[in-house]
Amino acid sequence: PDWMAAVMAVILSSLVFSSVHYIGSLSDAFELGSFLFRFFAGALLAAIFYLRGFAVAVYTHAIYDIIVMVFH
Repeated sequence: PDWMAAVMAVILSSLVFSSVHYIGSLSDAFELGSFLFRFFAGALLAAIFYLRGFAVAVYTHAIYDIIVMVFH
């Protein structure tokens, strides 16, 4: 069914989204808490992508990154 495909796409893309933050020389050390936070953030971004489109999901991520850089 279409809804099951959508759920699987959200789960898979969220796992990939969270995982890529731990790859490369500028990556973070793996921690379960940060992995889960990024997983759920990925699910939220996937929902935004589904409802509003790619550009809005990218802008949402960019605005979050700016907020973290300014207030961290």
